[in-house]
Amino acid sequence: MDQRVIATFTAYYLCHTFIPMVTVVDRSDKTTNDYWHSSDILKSINNMKVAWEEVSTKCSNRVWTKLLPEFIHDFTGY
Repeated sequence: MDQRVIATFTAYYLCHTFIPMVTVVDRSDKTTNDYWHSSDILKSINNMKVAWEEVSTKCSNRVWTKLLPEFIHDFTGY
């Protein structure tokens, strides 16, 4: 997979993971360890889902353009 797509997904995933952690730590007396211990797999999977939905089609098409250019139609509108 193209490094650009991986980097974009990772950036969105980290935003959805760390922003809630910083918010919880700032608003309460919890530490980052407390936050990580209260986290679970379902939260991580949901963060992955949301992050992947934010990766744009244009970003994904760059990968497929290199592999199968005849199947990519980059029409953007009028």
